[in-house]
Amino acid sequence: MTKKDVDGDGVPELFTGHDNFGKLSWQKFDNSPRRFLNPVLIPSAKGYALSMDFGDLDGDGDEDIIASFEEGSNSRVVWFEKLDEGTDYGAEDTIYINSLYGIENVKAVDFDGDGDKDAFFYIRNGFPRGAFWCENLGNAVEFSPLITISPESLHILLPHPTTWMAMEILTSLPHGPTRI
Repeated sequence: MTKKDVDGDGVPELFTGHDNFGKLSWQKFDNSPRRFLNPVLIPSAKGYALSMDFGDLDGDGDEDIIASFEEGSNSRVVWFEKLDEGTDYGAEDTIYINSLYGIENVKAVDFDGDGDKDAFFYIRNGFPRGAFWCENLGNAVEFSPLITISPESLHILLPHPTTWMAMEILTSLPHGPTRI
């Protein structure tokens, strides 16, 4: 679950992944009578949503969705293009597929400093296990194969880049936190 203002009214909408029907959706908050309106589904999302983040993956100036899903015995990292200035999202595009389950904590961040958002995530079950990234090779048309950041990492924390002078990745390992 996360929040993001997708309709430009200054009030963030609530984004959720529903485990009862496996879809991503967002809900607008109605201040009077203080409730959330009916969910708006992102119809091309398939499977059980585990995590999501926002970032301009295709370089067009708006915030796309990056998410991880489980479907059957497969996990995958995907992104959805935000269409025009509206609140619609395009079809699912795959970044990485794993035949095991447990891809979590997906983030969109420019790790290599080339100006585009890359995909960061960790895999908690199976092999490979640890913290990984896939480099955006240009406007989300193509992503690199899996690159290992930290094997056996349990969690990833990517601090907001404006609060740190240099990007650091904090991982939680069995023997305590590690900075990469």
